[in-house]
Amino acid sequence: MDTEKEQSVGLHVPFPLGEEQVFRYEAMEDVLELLIRNPFRAFGVRQLREITDNGSRTTTRAVDLLQQLALVRVDDSGRSRDVRLNRERVTIPNEPVFALPQDEFRDPVRAFVERAREEMPSFSALVVFGSVARGEADRRSDIDVWVLIDSDDDLLQARRTATDIAVDLGERRFGDVGERYEFEVLVESVESAVSHGQGDGIDEVLAEGLVIEDSDALERVKDVVLGSADAGEVIGDGQ
Repeated sequence: MDTEKEQSVGLHVPFPLGEEQVFRYEAMEDVLELLIRNPFRAFGVRQLREITDNGSRTTTRAVDLLQQLALVRVDDSGRSRDVRLNRERVTIPNEPVFALPQDEFRDPVRAFVERAREEMPSFSALVVFGSVARGEADRRSDIDVWVLIDSDDDLLQARRTATDIAVDLGERRFGDVGERYEFEVLVESVESAVSHGQGDGIDEVLAEGLVIEDSDALERVKDVVLGSADAGEVIGDGQ
């Protein structure tokens, strides 16, 4: 059985590191965290700068240092400098819930995923975002959950079901000390997500959130919200 230590994210870096105090750059952590949460997606340096809210020179320096450590692969062949995670140097847990930094939130999130998968119509994917995803939550923090469903026709019922699950699990006690957790749930269909993703902050959710349940539909939504794919084509592909 995997231990909790074995289920954490691991980085494999060369030693010596090369540049002294290489991990002192906060932008490096920001960029690496974004890429770990999107391990199959490439980002331009401009995208990395905008999403992580770091300056141009700082972001470029972070990418250079991560490339020096072989933690990222950089493609300079096109018009933009595309950066993606070097998955050979990063170990990601097999069960995504273990990527949540604070272990006390893992059981309630796992319980929500199980209920959502079974009860929500046309359930497709689930992302945890906010303070719980960042590892900055305390006991007063809500667990912020974003759920994607396939069919726009099921959106109203899916939102009602998500609310029912959140209320039900909010009464349940977890862990040895019997803590209760509140859920704040957002539900979107593929169509609604790609139609107004950036305006509703969905781009930040998908860029910085932890994907607990993935799907092809979620990747198509990311192609629009985080990339340059055409929303009409993505909606058509899913129908």
